[in-house]
Amino acid sequence: MRLLVISDGRPGHANLSEGIAAAIARNQTTSVHRMDVSRGRWPGPVAAISTRSVLSDRRVLSMIYGIDPDTLPAADIVISAGSETLAANICTARVLGAQNVFYGSLRQYRASDFTLVLTSYRQSVKASNIVQAIKPSALDPDTIRSVPAGKKPEHVGLLIGGPTSGVAYSLRDWQQLSNLVIATSQELGLGWIVSNSRRTPHEATTMFRELAGNGGPVDQFIDVDEPEGIALSELFGRVDGVVCTADSSSMISESIWARRPTLALEPNTFRLTRKEMQYRSWLTQNGWFASFKAAALQAEMLLQHMAQAKPLDHNPLDNYATLLAQHLDLG
Repeated sequence: MRLLVISDGRPGHANLSEGIAAAIARNQTTSVHRMDVSRGRWPGPVAAISTRSVLSDRRVLSMIYGIDPDTLPAADIVISAGSETLAANICTARVLGAQNVFYGSLRQYRASDFTLVLTSYRQSVKASNIVQAIKPSALDPDTIRSVPAGKKPEHVGLLIGGPTSGVAYSLRDWQQLSNLVIATSQELGLGWIVSNSRRTPHEATTMFRELAGNGGPVDQFIDVDEPEGIALSELFGRVDGVVCTADSSSMISESIWARRPTLALEPNTFRLTRKEMQYRSWLTQNGWFASFKAAALQAEMLLQHMAQAKPLDHNPLDNYATLLAQHLDLG
């Protein structure tokens, strides 16, 4: 099965696409070709209109993305995530006569131009080929250490994000989170592995870096801007549970995917869109995750809430493989 993964260069979107490709590969041999795209100065609505205009698909690829259609690799399935890739996904699949899968929101695009659309949001399920599903990851949780249900954590991972729409962090918010790490280390003997993200403010990175080493509460601090940092999959393999800042559904979903008890901590300024709140509620209803105000969480409470979480009892890649097989012709 020949797969073409189209990427906008954003790691979060790439991980979604790679997760779909990995799920397809669970039950058949695949070859994967990767292609980066950018629509440059072309606005999203214009790109959307072009996919249902008199312009040929080859012309759209050439004009908007600078892609020579004659150089496209053969593919049976085209996969992408992120709005930048939508028109490229549609037109490439048409030119190649391939099936196509997209993870994300369709915006001004038509569901009928895709074989399958996967979405975080129940409100977006408006056609038979649109399915709500957890954000996928390329990580195979069978390749990392398993955590027995109910195990008292000895090491916990902390994934820190940063400000985004509706979510803002003050210095006090970061200090409260830092104090929780220190308290759980001193009172409960927890060891921490902390990773920042590309959105993490400098002051937060500095604060948690200073807690690492020299007998501090953080066993290791991972800076994503430093090439020697370990992969997130290695972090998951070394911890018994994960705490995420509540700004990132991607971090939360990856932790759930890794079959780790997962908590999210909210800053004082925290407001999500209705769609995003529904996705979080769906995760909570399944028992995979819980969210709390960081300012209100005490050290012992963290362990209590983590013990109540219900990590996945299956490999999500296999569930995704089944879902894809229901909607795609996989031969």
